[in-house]
Amino acid sequence: MQSHWLSGSGAGALPAKAAENLHILRNMLRTQTLQYKFPYAPGNGFEFQTDIPCVVLCNGGKLGKSVFLPDNDVHVKLNVEGGRVFHAYKPSKDLRLPPAAKLDLFRKLVCGAMIGTSKVTPDVAQYIQDDFVKERLDGASASNVITPQDLMLRMNLVRTLAVTYHETDVSKTRWDGIKALDLSRRRKLQPSLSPTN
Repeated sequence: MQSHWLSGSGAGALPAKAAENLHILRNMLRTQTLQYKFPYAPGNGFEFQTDIPCVVLCNGGKLGKSVFLPDNDVHVKLNVEGGRVFHAYKPSKDLRLPPAAKLDLFRKLVCGAMIGTSKVTPDVAQYIQDDFVKERLDGASASNVITPQDLMLRMNLVRTLAVTYHETDVSKTRWDGIKALDLSRRRKLQPSLSPTN
C-alpha cells in the first residue's frame, strides 16, 4: 500500500493524492464500495461493489488503532506477557505452518462461511431486539454504551458463526455466544481506550 496508495508521503507529510487515496480506502473498508474517478468520464466517476475482507496491522499508540484507518469492526490489542519480545514479522523460512491437510480444512471453513447464508427467524429477531434494548437501558449511563453499529457488527458475526456450524437459522444460543464474546472483547479493550492510559 505504501508504495502505491501513499506515494510521495513521508514523516509529517501527506500529499493531497495520498490523502484522497486514504479516504477512498477508508470508505471501501466501511461500505465495501470502491470509488474510481475515471479521468475521461464526466461527473463523479464510478462505484464498484466489493467483497474484500481486510486486516489492518499497526502500532496504534495509546488507542490501539491505526491513525489513518480507525474505522475497523474489531480492534485486537497484542499483549506480550512476561516482558518477552514478540516478533510478529519473520522470514518465511522461520514460519511454522500447520500440516497442509489442516490448512486445507481451515480454508474450506473460511470460504464456506464467506459464501454461506443464514437467516434470523422472527422469534430470534424479537429475542435479539429485546436483548439489545435491555442492554442499552442497563448501560445508558456508561461511557461504553452499546450502539446500533455494535448491534450490526454482532448481527454480522452471529450469521457468520451460524454458517460455520452449517446452520441455516441463527439460534438464541449462537446469539448469546456472540454477545458474550463481544462483551469480553470490549472489556479487554477498555484499558487501551482509557484517555489516562
